[in-house]
Amino acid sequence: MDESREKKQVHWAVKAFVIFHAVMIIGWSLPGLSPEREVENRALPPLKRVQYFSDTFLTENRNLFRNRDVFLSYYMMPTGLWQSWDMFAPNPARTDMYMDAIVKYEDGSEKTVEYPRIYSMPIPKKFFHERYRKFRERLSPDAYEYKWPQTAYWMAAQAWVTPENPPVEIRLRRHWMDCPDIGTPVKDEYQTWEIYYTVLDQEKLKEFKSE
Repeated sequence: MDESREKKQVHWAVKAFVIFHAVMIIGWSLPGLSPEREVENRALPPLKRVQYFSDTFLTENRNLFRNRDVFLSYYMMPTGLWQSWDMFAPNPARTDMYMDAIVKYEDGSEKTVEYPRIYSMPIPKKFFHERYRKFRERLSPDAYEYKWPQTAYWMAAQAWVTPENPPVEIRLRRHWMDCPDIGTPVKDEYQTWEIYYTVLDQEKLKEFKSE
């Protein structure tokens, strides 16, 4: 090896790019306070809060990245760099939720179609269909109702298997169950709520079917 050859250095722009994204992702991913700790922390005198460094300084700075009113969030969300701590402490997700649809066909028959659910998939398939769970998390809440019409047409298109018998109506349903504390028996009883109903436009349905 020719030692006289000048060693290659990473360009400063690459370093800046990596450092910027590392700071952004770490800042976004900082966990927040549980409601109980937030009330407890506010009641403490300033000096006592030193022991709750992660509950004050980190949480306050975390909001600089995640607050929708801050321009940084406009970069994190569209690029898909945002993260969620829902499955971790201090507030792990405690709701088991899934969606399905009741599809009515032209001949009057009905069929229940389940939105792709990770729970019911074999292990190898779970790794390749995680995107369905992520989308379902951003689909079920009422705040995302603007996504329901398109989802309804997509599910109706998936349920259309006989060309001469197309779906004519569809009802989207949300099923959920709150998970109990550790050591408490799990009740397999889901609450159900119909969140969306529509009479399907056949021309629009054909467009979804052809995609």
